[in-house]
Amino acid sequence: MAAEVPHGGRIKLSRRVLLLSFGGLVARLWTLQGTSSSRVAVEAADRQRLRVLSVSADRGVIYDQAGRILVRNVPAFNAAIVRTDLPDDDVPRRQVLERVATLLDMPMDSDDDDVESVNGLLSKAEVLPLLEPVVLKRGIGEETAFLIEQQQLTLPGVVVQVEGRREYLFGSLLGHLLGYVGPVPAEAVEEYRRRGYSPNDTVGQTGLEHSYESVLRGNKGEERIEVNAEGRKVRLVSRPKDPEPGLNLVLTLDTELQKVAAEALEKGMARKESPAGVVVALDPRDGAIRAMVSLPGYDNNLFSGGIKHEDLVRLSEDPRFPLVDRSVSGVYPPGSTFKMVTASAALQEGVIDRETQRSCGGIMYVSSDDGSQRYPFYCFNRAGHGSLNVVGAIRHSCDIFFYQVAGGFEDFRGLGQKRLASYAHSFSMGDLTGVDLPGELAGLIPDPTWKRLTRQELWLTGDTYNCAIGQGDILVTPLQLACATMAVANRGTVYQPRLGDRLLDGEGREVAQYRPRIVRQVPVSTEHLDIVREGMREVVSIGTARTLGVKGVDVAGKTGTAEFFGPLTPGGYLPMHAWFVCFAPYENPEIAVVVLIEDSGEGAYYAVPVAAEILNAYFGLGSAGAAEAGS
Repeated sequence: MAAEVPHGGRIKLSRRVLLLSFGGLVARLWTLQGTSSSRVAVEAADRQRLRVLSVSADRGVIYDQAGRILVRNVPAFNAAIVRTDLPDDDVPRRQVLERVATLLDMPMDSDDDDVESVNGLLSKAEVLPLLEPVVLKRGIGEETAFLIEQQQLTLPGVVVQVEGRREYLFGSLLGHLLGYVGPVPAEAVEEYRRRGYSPNDTVGQTGLEHSYESVLRGNKGEERIEVNAEGRKVRLVSRPKDPEPGLNLVLTLDTELQKVAAEALEKGMARKESPAGVVVALDPRDGAIRAMVSLPGYDNNLFSGGIKHEDLVRLSEDPRFPLVDRSVSGVYPPGSTFKMVTASAALQEGVIDRETQRSCGGIMYVSSDDGSQRYPFYCFNRAGHGSLNVVGAIRHSCDIFFYQVAGGFEDFRGLGQKRLASYAHSFSMGDLTGVDLPGELAGLIPDPTWKRLTRQELWLTGDTYNCAIGQGDILVTPLQLACATMAVANRGTVYQPRLGDRLLDGEGREVAQYRPRIVRQVPVSTEHLDIVREGMREVVSIGTARTLGVKGVDVAGKTGTAEFFGPLTPGGYLPMHAWFVCFAPYENPEIAVVVLIEDSGEGAYYAVPVAAEILNAYFGLGSAGAAEAGS
C-alpha cells in the first residue's frame, strides 16, 4: 500500500504545478509578442518592399506583302498611380492628385464621358487589386515624365511606366485598314477580363489591330521588384516569367498600289468635289486584297497613346464621316454594275440565250393591272439602242433590255425578283463577305417578302425593273461588288476576301499561313459566265468605257451610274454615284478593281479614269487616258 502524502506536501506540489504552468504561459506570451510579432512585421515589410508586377509584351509588327513595315512599337511613357502608396489622409492625398492632374493637364472630375478625369479613372479602377497601377495618361512627353520623377518625394504613389506605343508609318493611307489600339473599352471590361486581360491593358480597337488582337498581343511576363517608401522601383529582384512578344503579321496588301489608288481616287473626287470615294483591288485567284482605300480617311497615329479631346470631336463631327471605312461599312445602290448579275441569272435560268434579242426604243410603257394607267420606264439613252442581245446590252448598258429580262414585258416572261435575289446572294450581295475587318455591313437585296414585312406593301413589276439595273432598294458595299466581279472574272468562284497572309515569329520564321478559303461556287455555268465576260470586254473595247486607256492589256469591265435620293441637280435630276468594276488580263485575270465616287455623276466619266491609273500602275504601263461619258 502506497504511503500517503502529508497535507503540507500536497500544497507545496500544487504551488509548483501552478508556477510551472504560469511560467509556460509567460514564455508563450513572450514568443507571440516577441519572435512571432517580429516575423509578422518582417513579412508585412516585405509585402510593402517587394512586389510582383506584370511585364507587358511587345505587340507584333505588321508588314505588307513586300516586307515593308507598316506598324512598329516605339518607347513611350505613361503616368500611373499605385493607390496603396498614396497618402492615407484625405488632404495630402488630394494634394498629390491635384498636383499630378496639373502636370498631366487633366481635370480632377468631369461630367463628360468622353473626357477622362483623375477621380473618374480611380473610380473605374476600384475593381482592380490595390497594388495594380492605374494608368492616368498614356504617351506623356519626356519632359512631363522627368518632372514626375524629379518630384517623387512630393508625389508618392505616382509612377512613370515605359511601354511600347504603336507607330503607324503610313498614317491616313492605311488608317481604316490597320485601325488603332487603346485602353480596354469600359463596356467590355468583363469580357476582356474573362480572356485574361486587365482593364489597364491596351487592345486593338478597330481595323486589323482588332481582328488580329489574339495573335498580335503576346503574353505578359512577371517580375519581382523592390520598392522604396514612395513605391518607386529600387531594384529588380527576379523575373519568374519573361514576356513573350506577339506574332508578326504579314498582309496581302501592296502599299505602293495603295498609294496609287489613293492618289487616283483623290483626283477623281476632285473633278466633281465629291465628298467620298472607295477603291477595292483584289486578286480573283484567291481573294487576296491588294489595295483598299476609303476617302476621306484619318491618321490613326492620333489615337496612339490616347487621342486629344479636340481631335476626337473634330473627327466625330465631320459631316464626311472620315472614321467610317466605306469599303465595308458603306452601302450604296450598285447601278448598272449589277447588270452582270442580272445577265448571269437570266442566262442560267434559260430566260434568254446568247441570241435572244430585245428591242430598246428609249422608253417603254407598262400598263397597270386594270389597264387604267400606263407607266413609263426609260433607258438612260432616250434615243434607244434598237434591237440587241445580251452581249450588246452589257456593252451599251441598255436599261430596257434588263427591265424586260428581269421583270418580263407583254408576252415575254422575265426572271422574276425571287430568282434574281437568289442569284444576287450567290454573288456575295446582301451577305457578309467574311473579310478580316470589323464593322462590315450586309447591305440589302430586297424581295417580295421583305417588302411585305417592312413596308406592308405588295411587290410590283416596277420594283423588279429597278432592281434589274441596280436601283430601287438594292444596297451593296464596294467589297461585295468586288467579290461579285471576282466571281465573274474567275468563272464562278467566290473566295473570302482577306488582308492577312501569314504570321512570323520574332526570328522571322513562318508559324502560320492564312490560306485561300472558297465561300461558294455561283450556280452559273462557265458557258454563261463567258457570255457575260464577253459583254464586259466589249464595254472596254467599244462600249461605255472604251477610252479606259490601258494599253497592251485586255481588260473587261462594267460602268455604273446609280441614282440616290438627295437634292436635285440643276437639271432637275437625282444625284448620282459613279461606279466602275473591271478585271484584267481578260483570259487569266490577276486583279479585279472596283471604284466608287460618291455624289459625282456618270461612272464612265468619273470612275473609269481612276481604275485606269490603278491598272496602269499594276501592270507597269504609262499614264491613262480620259474616259467619255456613258451609263
